[in-house]
Amino acid sequence: MSIVASVFGALAGAIAGGAISYVVSLRVAKEQVEAQYGSQTRRARYDWYTQANALAEVTEADWYDVMNRREVDHDVRPVERFTNRRDELRDHAAKGGPLDVDEQVVDGLEQLAADLNHALTQLDSGVKLAAIERELHPTIEQVQETANQQAAELE
Repeated sequence: MSIVASVFGALAGAIAGGAISYVVSLRVAKEQVEAQYGSQTRRARYDWYTQANALAEVTEADWYDVMNRREVDHDVRPVERFTNRRDELRDHAAKGGPLDVDEQVVDGLEQLAADLNHALTQLDSGVKLAAIERELHPTIEQVQETANQQAAELE
């Protein structure tokens, strides 16, 4: 009987040891996957903020380029430039939702897109474009400031 008891004891110990090892291995693997996912998400958020800042910069550059050159240079094509930039701003704002980025930046990008959309309807009205410009510049600054701040926190 003692041999049978010893065999069962050894078998039970091996099973328990294997189960503990399995549970520990699963936990370690889960933590590694979560760490990798967190690192990838952090990098994606950093890239998103960097791109948001870049889009704000090129939006401002496009605005001033179109406003300063459209009277003398017909190659500027304001409708095409503003439409393309508006679409980029909207697309980038939409990509921010799943990344759980700062709503201020998302709202700012959406506002810039709306301002460009409004500008498209007012290209022949200098007074209304000046009013749009007064709204555009603070929004660009806000997007850049917040995006840079958030990106710095993720570095």
